[in-house]
Amino acid sequence: MLVSMIYAMSVWRYIIVTISQKERVRREELATRGLKYCPKCGEAQKFAEFIHDRSRPDGLACWCRTCTAKNGHVWYVKKRQDAKWLANRRERDCKIHKREYVSHPRRKRTVAERRLSKRHQREYRRQWSIANHDRVLDYYRKYRETHPERREIERVRARERQQTEESYRQNRILISQRRRARKRATICTLGQDDVKTLEQFPCMFCGATENLTIAHDIPISRGGNTTRGNVFVLCMSCNCRMGTKSLAEIVEQGQLL
Repeated sequence: MLVSMIYAMSVWRYIIVTISQKERVRREELATRGLKYCPKCGEAQKFAEFIHDRSRPDGLACWCRTCTAKNGHVWYVKKRQDAKWLANRRERDCKIHKREYVSHPRRKRTVAERRLSKRHQREYRRQWSIANHDRVLDYYRKYRETHPERREIERVRARERQQTEESYRQNRILISQRRRARKRATICTLGQDDVKTLEQFPCMFCGATENLTIAHDIPISRGGNTTRGNVFVLCMSCNCRMGTKSLAEIVEQGQLL
């Protein structure tokens, strides 16, 4: 009895291995021609007729598109006829979204309708805030009074935001100066602390405090370096009128602006 069972198992194993080998050979032959066998309809079709599936060894789904669509439609029709399944699904959705269960089905909104609804909501909130400006201010005033720790958090965030903006602006100035020095084959040794120090001074000629720029005692076009001893602060208009002259030449010619 045991011997017969072992013999039967070995025969079945041989049959399965043989069939799998033949199936593998057939699949390889079809793949060389750009075809794949669909076990649902029993036809060999092109790769374009199969959906991409990364979990499969060949990267294509087992069934063709037509068979997949038919099977999904049959399953959907069968489930639609099952009223109990449909009711359970609606009740589950209502529990997930925390709304009251309604027996009648709700039509699913399209993407365009959802976007339009969001725009209407934003516009409604904006109009409401404008119409109830005093009420909004009163709400924020009470909130700040009842949550004093939030004011400190907002101050810290505003300070960090300001520091970030200043650091970004100073880095942009440094990048510009280094690029100019690199093009003229000169040296730039300024750092962010140096730029921060220069921003504390007004224009050296007219005393302006806006539109300040970094000027050079010996211009870069004449071989000057961007170092601490060769830079000072000028406003945009004074720097443009200074041109390629050095500070010593302007003093000698009496053209101090």
